[in-house]
Amino acid sequence: MPKGKELERLCQEYFMKHHRLSAKALQGHLSKRGFEVSLVALYRILKGFVDRDILVKQQSTYMLNLSWLLATSQRLRELADEIISGTFGAAAFGLEEITQSGVTQSWTLSSLVELNDLWVQLLIVLLHGSKSRKAHELVPHLWYAYLPSRRDEHFQRSFRDLGADIRVCVQGGSPLDLELQRERRATYRKGYATKLKIPGDGTRYFACVDEWFMVVRVPKVLAKEIDTIFREAKSDEVACRKALHRSLSAKAPCVLSLSHAPRRAAWLRGIVDRHVGSRR
Repeated sequence: MPKGKELERLCQEYFMKHHRLSAKALQGHLSKRGFEVSLVALYRILKGFVDRDILVKQQSTYMLNLSWLLATSQRLRELADEIISGTFGAAAFGLEEITQSGVTQSWTLSSLVELNDLWVQLLIVLLHGSKSRKAHELVPHLWYAYLPSRRDEHFQRSFRDLGADIRVCVQGGSPLDLELQRERRATYRKGYATKLKIPGDGTRYFACVDEWFMVVRVPKVLAKEIDTIFREAKSDEVACRKALHRSLSAKAPCVLSLSHAPRRAAWLRGIVDRHVGSRR
């Protein structure tokens, strides 16, 4: 049986899902999860929730207190804003130092999965501080669309919450680049430029937000491997997914660089905007 805080967390989780429950109904939900909890113990927890304004009691049922939910949601959003613009966001990436010194900051990651995690964190920080909320990307292949679905879902939700307008120009034209996963709610708009020559022969990916300019460098061997998988793919099939997942998780030194470079950012925006249509 879960104890103390863990039991409270589970009870709170059920109210988040069902909004209104009696103690008996809550006991039933916990029982289905394999947790046998007495009604006496549940009434004690529910009373604590009522005392703390988390729940409202209405005869024999308890309801989630919507004013508490809204207040908590607002506080979490304020806290997120403070974190992203402060110590764990802008300051963690040294944005002020980069602007003042003009020096490029670089990070070396051990795989494309790790690289993408950092890339997303950096994009969130830059978009959060941007008035336009626009990001432009120029990529040889759309490999990051094939990360594990739950991880990608969190990324997509973050960009939607920011109201981001992400424009991606893709050089590749294989079925994987065209992204046949119709059910996927991507936050970005794509354009294709199969005849465009991207610097780096498949080893470089570019992105910018306002005057911030990012470059991703992938080892030649890994870039060739990904290019082969994308070119030979006839569809988004299981075997192809497995091969791609192995490549994305493989140990390989990948580098992400960030600079404050207005001219390079303008160059990138020009290329991407020529190939990506306007938002409807």
